[in-house]
Amino acid sequence: MADQGKALGVVFSNEIFDSPSAKNLTVGKPLPVTSGGTGNTTGAATINANLTGPITSVGNATSVASQTGTGSKFVMDTSPTLVTPNIGVASGVATVFNTNSATSGTTLSAANIVGGSSSVDLQMTGTLGGDANAQMPLATALIAAITNYAVGSSYRLRITNASSANHVWTVTTNTGWTLNGMMTIAQNTWREFVVVIASSTTATLTSVATGTYS
Repeated sequence: MADQGKALGVVFSNEIFDSPSAKNLTVGKPLPVTSGGTGNTTGAATINANLTGPITSVGNATSVASQTGTGSKFVMDTSPTLVTPNIGVASGVATVFNTNSATSGTTLSAANIVGGSSSVDLQMTGTLGGDANAQMPLATALIAAITNYAVGSSYRLRITNASSANHVWTVTTNTGWTLNGMMTIAQNTWREFVVVIASSTTATLTSVATGTYS
């Protein structure tokens, strides 16, 4: 029986057994492959190779390197369908309030009109000496000021004329902008716009609502 074991290429740790499948083998270690036929050579065979990557294994035991939640399905990264997911708390600020104290025509800074993921309120607080223009910043400056911007994303921008003098602000364009609708803002009124990032260098500003401020 010992000779039969050698012919199978299995070593039984100094024991002779009737059936190799009934005894312990060292899993994962190379075994000599031998045969008595002409032309056969001696090599090595590996019983198993452990998995690496997101799913790992040691012997017959497998595990997932990173996992959360319970269930019997893995979620892939393209169009998954989730059941009662816990999304968590979104990072960032939804709404911000900014001010600009200009008393005559000015070019708004990118910081004046960004900062909130869903809406930005800009209050023009300076006392105007006459009607004046509030020019938009360069579209590229706006886009550069938005963290992780996405083409097609949008937010609301409300500009309020809080001047103590009865004069009008008019929003005017700059390079990379397309303006749609009314752009004038009378004293003690606000006008709301939708800002859309149209491309990596362009944006649109569309007037959608107006109201009084007191």
